[in-house]
Amino acid sequence: MKPDENLTQLSIDEIQRDPTLRMDVPYWTNYAVDFNQSSQFDIVPLSKIGTTIYDKIDLNEPKEEYRTFIITYSGSIVLNEPLSLVEINPKKFKVVTENDIVFSRINCCRGSISVVSSEQLGSICTNETHIFRITDDSVEPVYLVNILRHSYYQDLILSKSTGASIERMRFHEDELLKFEVPIPPRETQLSLIEKIRLIDEEMQKSQYEIIDIKNNINDYLRSELEIEIENYEDMNEDGYGLLLDRVFESNNFRLDYEHHRLEYDQISKIYDGKYDVYKINDEGILINKIRSGGTPDGGIYHLEGIPFLRAGNVLENKLHIDELLKVSNDFHIKQNRGKISGNEVLVTIAGTIGRSGINDRILDGNVNQAIAILEVNKNRILPLFLSSFLNSPAGQIQFDKHRHDFGTPNINTTELGNLLIPVPPMPDQEKIVSYIQKKEDSILIHEYNLNQLLTKRKETITEFILGKKVYYEILERLK
Repeated sequence: MKPDENLTQLSIDEIQRDPTLRMDVPYWTNYAVDFNQSSQFDIVPLSKIGTTIYDKIDLNEPKEEYRTFIITYSGSIVLNEPLSLVEINPKKFKVVTENDIVFSRINCCRGSISVVSSEQLGSICTNETHIFRITDDSVEPVYLVNILRHSYYQDLILSKSTGASIERMRFHEDELLKFEVPIPPRETQLSLIEKIRLIDEEMQKSQYEIIDIKNNINDYLRSELEIEIENYEDMNEDGYGLLLDRVFESNNFRLDYEHHRLEYDQISKIYDGKYDVYKINDEGILINKIRSGGTPDGGIYHLEGIPFLRAGNVLENKLHIDELLKVSNDFHIKQNRGKISGNEVLVTIAGTIGRSGINDRILDGNVNQAIAILEVNKNRILPLFLSSFLNSPAGQIQFDKHRHDFGTPNINTTELGNLLIPVPPMPDQEKIVSYIQKKEDSILIHEYNLNQLLTKRKETITEFILGKKVYYEILERLK
């Protein structure tokens, strides 16, 4: 299909006429404007630029330790804690080297594509990560990653992925090598790299500002509540034998090692704080029992209907509702346990564990099973106070203790209800919340600036490829 000014509207009309009302990218990929057809540069398949790599650990010259890594949605590589050779199966790991491009098979359609730096040289990964090595000296690795992380190519990667659910779609190696990208002269590539580098530096400044403000909120809470929780993630605890006394003391009778880590003894410090401590499900804290929702049969959503929240819509102390799915009114009526009405703290309990946000914007909506609904008694505890505490180290260490990591990470509503919270008198809560709200307002300003820079980044790449700023985007982006 050739580009057409009315394409986007026509695509929406087609969807509205289709009885399934399907919104997933693979189903509608034929309606996407072909970005490459409009490119001002030569289009080349990746198979002509480089090759996939399977370098295994050299058992003849093994290292004392190896580090696996994750690729974030923002395109960064984060190294995990070191592992010795006896802790891993060398046959199941591949080794990366500097300037290799790494793709997360599942999440590359969400931006998990990156270039290996000199600091990450020799890191290892499983077959869930593709390693692509450029063999054409005229192609810059950073240029290629910038292009592949553009929204058009992210959608195209998703449309060529396979899987039962959009969260588990896999981009296979045969599709990777057939994937086509615009390749301009090397000097032109370098000009784009420099433009994007300057934008990325500004984005990083905004991100650091947001991190600093969040740390400031946590420091303030720690001081006001007089609860000293150490940064337990940096404690590097040595292994220990799991003693039955610790199992029986916990009252949960869980035998898994992770539930009984010594660092979790810090949780008792919550009782040493300035205020009385309660469990979330203690009488008077909530006005109803903790609930969670469900998902429509077949994962079918609608263009119009009742707002439907998933875990990705819950941010720290707030919601992201710019890209909400919709469900039918019939589903909304039947799924009573997932209803929200604007008086709730929402907590993620599956996949991403323990992120808490306040619903003060959706007065008639529903949530899926990855979200727990806390209807707070505002005469006893303020939503922003509860949410902020759960997002703080004193809250997060409790989520980490109770999480289950078999299959999809999760915590159940009973365990959530047993988490400890300090409850100051209302005047003290109001003082704390007033301070936090001012900081949250500052975060919103930096997030707005960050979103503007993200738009500028995308538009810069768009204009570079097409020679113009405006283009017709793929219809739906279900990231």
